[in-house]
Amino acid sequence: KVDMRDAVLDYVTTLVEKTRTHPQVALGVSPRGALAVCRMAKAYAYVQGRDYAMPEDVAAIFPDVCCHRLMLSTKARMMERSAAQIVDEILKNVEMPVIRKSREGV
Repeated sequence: KVDMRDAVLDYVTTLVEKTRTHPQVALGVSPRGALAVCRMAKAYAYVQGRDYAMPEDVAAIFPDVCCHRLMLSTKARMMERSAAQIVDEILKNVEMPVIRKSREGV
């Protein structure tokens, strides 16, 4: 069991929403894609030896989980933009939450 705090879930939600509202994306990440981001972030945290997911875990796996899920607009294709470029842009423009440790752990 790997824990994911509300702030990390909100970060995932914000990133996914940005893929849906980006002007160069015709079809963004679906709710099922958002669940895949959460599962992969938890798996990444587990492999790193933690029982909790951090925003950094989400950022690390977000491109691999989401790039193939985006359908770019005609304008983006004409500008020769890639899904990876757009995902990187979204990650740079969305503020990563800071998670503080509590006395009981995370």
